[in-house]
Amino acid sequence: MKKLITLLLAFCLWVPLAGFSSVTSGTVMYTNGQVKEVVSITISSLDAQAVGKTLEQLTDAVQSVMPMVKLDVQTAFQNKVNNDPNIDKTEFQNAITIDATLNQDEGAAQVGLVITYNTRAHFQYFCYTEEIVTTTKSNLFITNYITTSPLRFAIFDDDGTPKNTLQFVYDNLTTRLEGYVGDIENIMSAEYTYTYALKANRVHSDADLVEYDSASGLTYYTWEFAFADTPQITFWQTRANVISWYVLALAITGGLGLVLWLVAKNKKPPEEKPE
Repeated sequence: MKKLITLLLAFCLWVPLAGFSSVTSGTVMYTNGQVKEVVSITISSLDAQAVGKTLEQLTDAVQSVMPMVKLDVQTAFQNKVNNDPNIDKTEFQNAITIDATLNQDEGAAQVGLVITYNTRAHFQYFCYTEEIVTTTKSNLFITNYITTSPLRFAIFDDDGTPKNTLQFVYDNLTTRLEGYVGDIENIMSAEYTYTYALKANRVHSDADLVEYDSASGLTYYTWEFAFADTPQITFWQTRANVISWYVLALAITGGLGLVLWLVAKNKKPPEEKPE
């Protein structure tokens, strides 16, 4: 089960169904202990038209406010550390780095932030306090190992309101964009999906959609939910209770052998023909 729990924390994405193009957020936990959170906003020509701008103008506006959003994130991290008397603040020096990203393509642009935590302990300090819950359900022949987890994101204090990474970055971005784009509400959305990629066999889930990518060997599990929700996701693996199946196989084999023995025993010998 430790392997399944590790995989469960490996990768996750939030993708809106409509609105400000696509706003995606993902968490990746690496084997070296580093953790990365990514918030990426894809801006399309349709988004620009919705607010009366060209794609270049809207991209420039988002780029202009991203340094301020980056500073908002840095300040929120620093405030949490500074206001906590129970930690060794020297342990958090240079523990987190934040980088802005920009990728442009024909008809669209991606602007984002990448937050890198040096260790999982640093990430966990800023993360939800809910723990992963592992339970089992079994009968005579199978056991289901069930893992339930909340989405793993850092939590920010936004004037007394706790917000996860996606909410904090997205809300600060749209607020700051109002000075550049007056009709920003025209490209805001509220319905999201959560996608988790897992490279493992025989894993089941309560996802709304399951897709397998043969090229990467990854299976994508997708849930639909509202932006304001704090959903949980559930995976389970089914394993056979080997001893029970062995006993059943022996019983069947023994029973079949007994039947064949009885048939052979009660079978009449062929009658001899007179000469």
